[in-house]
Amino acid sequence: MTNELEFIRDEIGALNEHWADIVMLNSLANNIVFSLGKLEKSEQFEQLTARQKQNISDTISDVLNTISKELKWTMELVDTDPEQVVWYRKTKHQLLEDIQKLFANG
Repeated sequence: MTNELEFIRDEIGALNEHWADIVMLNSLANNIVFSLGKLEKSEQFEQLTARQKQNISDTISDVLNTISKELKWTMELVDTDPEQVVWYRKTKHQLLEDIQKLFANG
């Protein structure tokens, strides 16, 4: 897709499986939405296929849903909740799944 989005995807993948990275995960999730929104307003967007444009739109929706649900729930857990690491991992993997469709076909 773009170097910026590839970098964000790689950074999410490189995050530790620890609760301490939740703030970074939140920032990277928001960067996905920002980068895709910027791409939608660029000249490059007009050169994309209809399928690629749909993938971008779907990814924005998916990432926003993940932010508003899984990420929000994960951030609301208290430090002593044993489920916080499980939810963090689930959220991280969901974001990777959300963005992966942009890279599936080249």
